[in-house]
Amino acid sequence: MQSRLRPLMLGLAAMLVAGCHKPIEPRYESTSSYGKVTLSDMRLRDQIVFGDAQLTRNEVGLLRMTQPVRERKGRSIWIEYRVIWLDESRQPIHPQMTWRAKRLESAQPDYLAASATSTRAIDYRLEVRRADR
Repeated sequence: MQSRLRPLMLGLAAMLVAGCHKPIEPRYESTSSYGKVTLSDMRLRDQIVFGDAQLTRNEVGLLRMTQPVRERKGRSIWIEYRVIWLDESRQPIHPQMTWRAKRLESAQPDYLAASATSTRAIDYRLEVRRADR
């Protein structure tokens, strides 16, 4: 009898362990702890969160920023964003990027992305505001 119960008990244990497994999700930080993001409306602080940005350079040396973002209150929201590219002195590079509109769906991971127009760009600042829609 004990030899019959052993496979059953192992199967049940495996199902319990599998049921407790949580999928790995991107880490998101609150905007209050994220130094490169500037919000024009502090109410956005409670509505959207950001993950760790990725910076890459393309074959001609232009910097590209990809910023994970997620709406966290369960309501879709329209935002506008732009990236201010900074040179080695941390001064803005002109001309600056125009504002881009983006709809963040309810609690869905998404990305904000932009490419610099100058090879002098070494860093960035992301500005986010509510869109007038």
